[in-house]
Amino acid sequence: MEATNEEIQETLQDQAQTEADGFIDSQMMEAMLQETFSEPNQTSRLFPSAKLQMALHEILEDTVQRFTSEWESYLQEKVRLQTKVAQVRTFQELQDAMGYPAYYSVLQVEPYHSWWVFHLDRSLVEGVVPIGNSSVQTSAPDPRKYLKLGPLLLECFRHMIASWHSIVELSTKSVAHMARLTDLNVAAAEDLFVCQILEVQGEKASGKITIGLPYAFLLNVFPENASLEERSEVKIVLGSTQISEETLNAFREGQHLGLEQGPSDPVQVMTPEGITFLGKLGQLRQHYAIKLKEQ
Repeated sequence: MEATNEEIQETLQDQAQTEADGFIDSQMMEAMLQETFSEPNQTSRLFPSAKLQMALHEILEDTVQRFTSEWESYLQEKVRLQTKVAQVRTFQELQDAMGYPAYYSVLQVEPYHSWWVFHLDRSLVEGVVPIGNSSVQTSAPDPRKYLKLGPLLLECFRHMIASWHSIVELSTKSVAHMARLTDLNVAAAEDLFVCQILEVQGEKASGKITIGLPYAFLLNVFPENASLEERSEVKIVLGSTQISEETLNAFREGQHLGLEQGPSDPVQVMTPEGITFLGKLGQLRQHYAIKLKEQ
């Protein structure tokens, strides 16, 4: 159902009054309105093709090894970096997904005159560099913390570029840091980026690193393999149970929650069309896997 102009105006007036009362951040409200009244996101189901992922695999593995070494040296502790499935986003979606304000770096990479996006979760930055009163929550990132990470970031950028040496010789012409990605006019809102997410897990800090590679750059480097494909989301339901509201409100970390399904019972494979398969939960190459069978 589409909202009428009167409804949107009324919502915006409510927003102004709410801001005056000091209850909600304007950027948060803007994102909520966008989600409510905008058309569904069309690129969220785009992914790099299998050929493109294979072409990037060796580069990514080298990047992860180099990053792990740098983060462990900086934190003086063991750190685990795990790669997540790459996604395709527009430049505007990349900004929206990370939120504002945030910790961004943008690298101008030659010889293709492309702009790469590097983003760190606030939880990662502010866990690594505790400055000031950590109990005071602010809406804006602390630039002192990002600057404090300068030597680590430069090494990460250097390693990220060096990981491409077997494919193409690249160099970094400039680096800019900012709180809002769209403050730097380096791409059109609809330009596509292949986003690779690295999840950092350590005792001192945990969070995600997002590396956004311009799709135009990948087309130049891998002209025969840089294709994209549309995918449907599949969810695996391990089981369910019913509990009282009192029990739900009493949940605590470490508490066990029993499900109605047993370990040998089949799990449900959910697709956009509903439950299309049942399956048996197992393991394949150190990942959970499902062996499918018909209902």
